[in-house]
Amino acid sequence: MAAAVTITPASGDITAGLDACRINVTGADVNNDDGTQKRYRIRFTPPAAAATLVGSGYSHLFNVSADGTHEYDNYIFPLAGAWTVRLYDEEDESDAATLAVTVA
Repeated sequence: MAAAVTITPASGDITAGLDACRINVTGADVNNDDGTQKRYRIRFTPPAAAATLVGSGYSHLFNVSADGTHEYDNYIFPLAGAWTVRLYDEEDESDAATLAVTVA
């Protein structure tokens, strides 16, 4: 199963500076090839025009549960625009999943 990221409220229904969002991860790999636990972060990449104003944000470092899931609560997008929410694999230094999010 491939990793996926979803958001509540849905993309397009989020108001910057107001709505607290929940990010759900599903289908993420639990372990590395050597059996150690994978470590992830949720990264928030702002619209290109706002990158110098707010920069990228990110969550705490975490491991997914045994079924490959994780929930990150209460992220508030600081600015409107087209954001990218990324499940970032800290060991591989790559995106395990991405989600385009529109914030009003």
